[in-house]
Amino acid sequence: PIPSKGRGYGSMIFDGEGRLHVYAYNLNAEREMDHIVSEDCGKTWGDAEVCYVAKGIRNPQTAIVDGIFVLHARAEQWTGFVLYTSRDGSHWDEGEYIGTNTGGCYYSNNVLLNDPDGGKRLLIQYSECYHRDCVNVMHRWLKIRK
Repeated sequence: PIPSKGRGYGSMIFDGEGRLHVYAYNLNAEREMDHIVSEDCGKTWGDAEVCYVAKGIRNPQTAIVDGIFVLHARAEQWTGFVLYTSRDGSHWDEGEYIGTNTGGCYYSNNVLLNDPDGGKRLLIQYSECYHRDCVNVMHRWLKIRK
């Protein structure tokens, strides 16, 4: 359902309504992330759409924290590590750089955990360059304020 030519890296997540969202990186247009939704666990698919992300995205990682979609990854042209949020998984905010080193870094993942104060919080783990091809493993907590 998503074109395969010029695509790589992707992410899949179920939302709170049981829909499966799939995202794919477009190497020819890093500000245009492919998105498609299935209502039946991937047996059939809706039409693919493009999600516009202002700072670009490469190797998208997704989560849903207290009903808010979270997207993080390396920004376009290796310009940093960026975090976006969305209420619907299709329309993303302008994004915020949470890492600004440049180079071959910012591979990332996340895990959603129970917050001791209630609700959920997201642990984001990523690699950050400090000298040429040397990286540190970084951790950030994300909690949604409403």
